[in-house]
Amino acid sequence: MRELVYPTLDLFLYDLKEALNITDEATQKNQEIFTQKLPPNITIVDSAREAEYLELLPQKTEDFQTDQLEGYYYPVRLNDTYGLQINCSVNNLTEPQPVESFSILKSQIESRLNEQPITLGQAWLLSGWLPENATQTPQELAQDCYQAFCKDSNWQDALQGEGSFCDGKIFQLWQPEKEAEPTPNPSKEAEPTPNPSKEGNWRERALILIAIYPNLESAQQSANFYPDWLGLFSYYSKIKWAYAQSRLIKQNIFGYYKKIESDRQKLPLHNPQSIGNQFTELKNSLDAIQQDIKEYRADLLGLAFQKQVIDINLTNYQTRLEIIRKKLDTDSQLDFLEQFSDLVIQKYLVQIDKDSENIQLGFRLLEDNINAVRSRIELAKAERDRNFKEFVAVVGSGIAGVSFAPADKNCDPIFGKNAVPCKFPVLFNLVVFIIVAAMTWLIRKQWKRSS
Repeated sequence: MRELVYPTLDLFLYDLKEALNITDEATQKNQEIFTQKLPPNITIVDSAREAEYLELLPQKTEDFQTDQLEGYYYPVRLNDTYGLQINCSVNNLTEPQPVESFSILKSQIESRLNEQPITLGQAWLLSGWLPENATQTPQELAQDCYQAFCKDSNWQDALQGEGSFCDGKIFQLWQPEKEAEPTPNPSKEAEPTPNPSKEGNWRERALILIAIYPNLESAQQSANFYPDWLGLFSYYSKIKWAYAQSRLIKQNIFGYYKKIESDRQKLPLHNPQSIGNQFTELKNSLDAIQQDIKEYRADLLGLAFQKQVIDINLTNYQTRLEIIRKKLDTDSQLDFLEQFSDLVIQKYLVQIDKDSENIQLGFRLLEDNINAVRSRIELAKAERDRNFKEFVAVVGSGIAGVSFAPADKNCDPIFGKNAVPCKFPVLFNLVVFIIVAAMTWLIRKQWKRSS
């Protein structure tokens, strides 16, 4: 029979409270997103002080009950993160219930979220204990629970590991859900989505644990570990979230690289004459490219920041897992949870390191190319300025020469009344201007060659 006693579903969800790069208004908005997942009649009591684990309700939990279901909200703050456990179970401790109850419990919990987004991540814990004279093994019953919880799912594809916990069996799986694609900046071309793998796509899929206990006593013992699960899953969620952010940052950087390179190739640099004639337009184009390079550099730093987030939370995850192990009896086995640490070390951190190395090389190449372009433009500008100065010098010499030519009233005594300079003074001045300017140009040109 597909039944177990006291089917219980727990959702552990996490929202960002604050970060270094967000404003006070954004922090307030984050709190609103979190509190809107709670009943409207309760108010959380937060503190400005840093706290590793702070319960946000004076009474710790807020209970709820329907005709057949019961449960509670348990909100906490974990340093810079809000955490919320929503517990819901069938209100019957004696009679076995069909595994389809998990579908009802899931709908009940989701309806209480008020359609608010979960910003960091989430994890589900399905639990219950075997009925007396049960014919199914814990794994068979866990598989039925998973099929009821995730319609049209595949147990073999989703199963990540298994172990023992509080004398019961525990299984780790993925929740096969379709999530909205991240929306990059429209000006950036997105990197192709990686193929899904056994450990899941980099786009977050919810973690599921299914615990099947032998009796009521084991289930009651397991309830003491809820705060530990709340902490462990927070580190897990922040690692997954930071890695997902690093993938989006990588997409953004690729988009910037392609845009910068495309804009650089569009610059009219083949003809030196065009560089001089379009100096202002070229400078504006370079300024726009330089702004994109600043964004590129900022995203490169963002990639390093996400790696630090992963490093810190990996250490916290491993520490919390070790605390759980020490609290358990020697028969419990949670090695499958350590596989996530291996995944982070062997894939996530290695991938970010490789991406950072490649992106830094691309950044240096971009800077070299742009600096070369800037040098060509500056040389063209300098040449244009020199030509202008040369023109001014030549014209100035011609004007100076004309100034020494005799004026109309002084022309007759010098050349005679019928002389050409006196009869055509304008033409004479023009000839003087041309001769003096030409001589000046020839002398300056010869001087430049000799120097």
